[in-house]
Amino acid sequence: MRVVVDSNYLQSKKLEKYLSKSTNEVILTDQVSYEAIGSDIHKSFEILSRHSEQVFVLKRTGKIIKQSLKSSGLQKRLIDEKDSKRFRTICKKIQNPHKRDQAFLTTLKHMKHEVDADLLRINNEAAQMGELMLDYFSSMSKGEAKELRAGPPYNDKTLSFILKRIEKLTIQLFQGVVNFKDSKYYDEFYNSYLFRSGVCGYFLAQEWYLSGGLKDVKAKKMMNDLLDVQIAAYATYFDGFFSNDKKAIRIYKISDYFIKETIKT
Repeated sequence: MRVVVDSNYLQSKKLEKYLSKSTNEVILTDQVSYEAIGSDIHKSFEILSRHSEQVFVLKRTGKIIKQSLKSSGLQKRLIDEKDSKRFRTICKKIQNPHKRDQAFLTTLKHMKHEVDADLLRINNEAAQMGELMLDYFSSMSKGEAKELRAGPPYNDKTLSFILKRIEKLTIQLFQGVVNFKDSKYYDEFYNSYLFRSGVCGYFLAQEWYLSGGLKDVKAKKMMNDLLDVQIAAYATYFDGFFSNDKKAIRIYKISDYFIKETIKT
């Protein structure tokens, strides 16, 4: 079993229990790794360092966006073997504090510089998605809103309606990142991280809309929520999502349901 873990779950006893079974594995996204490295890496990775052979690090989002994502071997293509090995090396240093040398500290320093640059990119992407969500749901009809308030399971008509909106949202948001007219990317569109991120972002905005309206969502809260669901989007490729954030879990569950109901992977 492979489960994506949120940064707020890294010190959970439940995670330790899950990893006590050797066949269970943890998936780390770039964002979760960045957050841990940018804070107290030793505390954040304390549990994982005891089970480092069961931890796999994903490729950076920027690379995943542009690579082939055929259904066959999909999970394997998402994992960065080099960074997974580097993570295990870091874990050995965490487990043996007396052996932390200058090279290790220098490595951490360089990684923190990478963190700053990548988090800025992630924040910019989240901000753009938030703006588009405002436009989409502000124009929603009363009939459409009524269908969404009923909640899942959705009928085929509603599933098709939501899918078309998400397709349009994804292309509008990321048309400057990839060429959606490229036949290779078009064939793999529903496996793409951009699409799955769009699915999670859509259902997050839907929750905002149905709970009082998007205009009342504060900018900082919108940003934090969008960053959380970007992690949840990766969980749709694997077997589950561990997080202490109830909203992120809700968005993951409905997004995973939607993808399974509408897309054959």
